[in-house]
Amino acid sequence: MTEEDRAAYNSRLDALIDDMKPQGALELTLVQSVAHGFWRLSRAEAIEENTFALEAERNENRIESINPQITEALLQAMTFFNNPHTFSLLTLYEQRIHRKLHKDLKILTELQSSRPRTQKTAPPEKAMAASESATYSHPPRPNGFVFSNGPQRPADPAPAAKTSPESPDSTAEKPKAA
Repeated sequence: MTEEDRAAYNSRLDALIDDMKPQGALELTLVQSVAHGFWRLSRAEAIEENTFALEAERNENRIESINPQITEALLQAMTFFNNPHTFSLLTLYEQRIHRKLHKDLKILTELQSSRPRTQKTAPPEKAMAASESATYSHPPRPNGFVFSNGPQRPADPAPAAKTSPESPDSTAEKPKAA
């Protein structure tokens, strides 16, 4: 690739990475393969256009017409019929790229859809601020326990253990030190 083509390729790759948001090496590899597939399809289109331009240049003097549209149509027809092998190979090339591209996209979307669903993550500063101000709690359970995944405050020191006659611990025999 020329440096200009490399810059365009990298720009397309970066855009696809931004769009597809791959996670992990396998997903990134698939996104890179998709980007390469799109690049190869663009190149095939360019080759087709260049083939028409090259043949038009070679055969321009062979057609005499006062209408430029007729001249162009005849030049395209001549190009196509004079180069059937080139267009046949180019079509085969494009079909193979399309199949691989669709296969890679399918694998990537299956991988991404099988990922555990996660909430959108905010930047760390915003996430911390949100977690400090928000309290997420579930309704109390029959046993009085309330689950909260909100911010936790430091607990008060544990109250002194009570020993009362009704407490099972008060009548239990305590181990003796030897």
